Amino acid sequence: MDATVVEIGVVVVAELASAGYTASTIGQYEKSIRALAVFVEDRGGVYSPELGAEFLSMTVSPRTAGSARSAGLTIGGW
Repeated sequence: MDATVVEIGVVVVAELASAGYTASTIGQYEKSIRALAVFVEDRGGVYSPELGAEFLSMTVSPRTAGSARSAGLTIGGW
């Protein structure tokens, strides 16, 4: 079965909610899932491990191994 990033994201968010994660935490996951979905769609719409690695390299600071946002980097208007 092929599933889109958005479809998988819906399942992930539902599981987070049922596991008792806070709305704030779930919102952060939703934001990341939306960014990944746009990233994949802009590159043909089919997720691959290579696209995942590229997305990750843009969202994690190589200097700190933390969030790129905390390092002052942004993706797609985050």
